[in-house]
Amino acid sequence: MSRRLHLGASLAAGGAGGGQVDTGGGLVAKARVGLDYDLTPSLKLGLEGGRIESAGSFGANFYGLSLGYRVGELTAGERGSEDPDIRGVRLAKWRLAGAHQTYLAAARKNGSDQDLSLVGLKIEKLLTDSFYLTGQAHGAYTGDAGGYAVGLIGAGWEIPLREDGRLSFNAEFALGASGGGGVDVGGGAIIQPQLGLSWHFNDRFAARFEAGRVKALDGKLDSNLVGLG
Repeated sequence: MSRRLHLGASLAAGGAGGGQVDTGGGLVAKARVGLDYDLTPSLKLGLEGGRIESAGSFGANFYGLSLGYRVGELTAGERGSEDPDIRGVRLAKWRLAGAHQTYLAAARKNGSDQDLSLVGLKIEKLLTDSFYLTGQAHGAYTGDAGGYAVGLIGAGWEIPLREDGRLSFNAEFALGASGGGGVDVGGGAIIQPQLGLSWHFNDRFAARFEAGRVKALDGKLDSNLVGLG
């Protein structure tokens, strides 16, 4: 392979369900191979294919095309060396957050509206002191929508409201896919803009209050949401 072209392979297992797809108890496994081509030192184009199997009757081949942005790497040099390529390297800033969200009066396929609550996980990568990227996964546990799940990617902007930095404000926009639990999301595509306030206890722990809107692009779901993280 050339210095720009890379071959990779992976195996993964997890949970899946909803959308009237027969995944049995929900256990799925996926095998993939892929090629990545470096368009620039920061941008890469990816092509992948593989097979996904479930504990039910569902099984399928899959393929995908992706565009990726490399947020940085940290490599180790020899002890005592002063490699000019790594002199300016600093540890990347990442945040991991547990989240609880509630959709207010979420539209269902049977025509009713009912609150539903979700728990989830957010991973945030700070590209600057203010701008960050976010990846999120949430699943419903109340509101008669136990099969409802959400996956989101997006970006946000955060600014301090106090000189000591303990209180901050953020605005965030994310989009992704959702489905299951009888929630009326049509084809599954949703958008989720929201605002938040965070209180930083120290440089490692913080609490965040969020409020926003979740809207299906091809369904009746269009609800306010509130959350804690």
